[in-house]
Amino acid sequence: MQEGPRFSKKEESRSLFLQKEGIIMHHRGLPRILTFIMSICISLCSILPCLAATKKEEYDDESYYFSVWNEKEGKYVARSVIGHYDEDYAETMYELLNEYRIKNGKEPLSYSSSLQHCADKRAVEISYCFSHTRPNGKEWYTVVDSGYSGENIGSALPSPKNAMSAFEASASHNENLLSDDFKSVAISAFARRVKLENGNVSYIYYVVQSFSKNEENNVIVGSNNTENEHTLYYDAAVEWAKEKGLIDGSFDPNAICTRETFVSWLYNLAGSPTSSLQKVFCDVNETEAYFGAIQWAYEQGITTGRRGGETFDPNGTCTRREIVTFLWRYVGKPEPSSLKSKFKDVTNQNEYYYKAVLWAIEENITTGKASTNYTTFDPLGKCTNGMAITFTYRCLR
Repeated sequence: MQEGPRFSKKEESRSLFLQKEGIIMHHRGLPRILTFIMSICISLCSILPCLAATKKEEYDDESYYFSVWNEKEGKYVARSVIGHYDEDYAETMYELLNEYRIKNGKEPLSYSSSLQHCADKRAVEISYCFSHTRPNGKEWYTVVDSGYSGENIGSALPSPKNAMSAFEASASHNENLLSDDFKSVAISAFARRVKLENGNVSYIYYVVQSFSKNEENNVIVGSNNTENEHTLYYDAAVEWAKEKGLIDGSFDPNAICTRETFVSWLYNLAGSPTSSLQKVFCDVNETEAYFGAIQWAYEQGITTGRRGGETFDPNGTCTRREIVTFLWRYVGKPEPSSLKSKFKDVTNQNEYYYKAVLWAIEENITTGKASTNYTTFDPLGKCTNGMAITFTYRCLR
């Protein structure tokens, strides 16, 4: 934790991660290798007790994207985390912060709505890389053009009270809490979604207090991020697919995804196994590059073909219902926890894709169509490569 003007880059010290009632916090002092070892051990001790099984349908989780500097490739790549913001948590912490300041004879801090954007972005970023250095390699205060003066961050915090107690117990964090220099603040609490080994879903809380020396909304939120940060929904999925060797530079996210393309992706992810079956579909020739993929998909029960199983239609357009069904079958057809659909256009339980869609909702593979305020799924909608690779990424990453 530091203020932008207070320390130069050369003066930044090594970090010691401490656990204070469930919080991981930065301090100055120990050698880097010892710091690293302790951070791993303490992070595990801090996080594991805070993981509690949570029903998936209780929260509207979304994917949040940000840029990460890839030193090897010398460029920025997109990454994402899944979770939700807890506004009640943040509001309670704001109240506790001002109560604490008043108790100590300090003026309360005003709320800065313009700084809220910074706090929200930083909360997502620290859920991926817990540090005052952003995933893009820049310092924390670069998230805004000017006006971001101080930052407290915490991880694995079950409640606002725990967070405040931990910050108060740390001299450096407490310095920010009671600083006379700060006039306004914004607070964000991001709950990152974690899938446990038993299939249940839990959340780890990441908290950011963003302080400013300016009054309320005199924070300048501009385009200080020169790396042209990724904002397209499929960016993280595309980077993942490239790393997996599924696609190359010729990939067109806006092109329609064909059936053979999608099945080939799954086939390659499975390790390109050999099928023992004779030719299954009359429209899939043995000389085609995708022959083995389609044979394997049929053998594994991932596809049954079209026209009663006579053809596969390799160049046919993949629909949204087909994509989620292929994925659902690929992972073993897990039963959704509920058979009640939230989509107006997915109501017939006898449809082959019904359980697949419900499963995809629970696994945050799809949220539905934004154009209908997420009340429909559009089963027959054409799937672009961008959509298809994003569904796959959310399912298998």
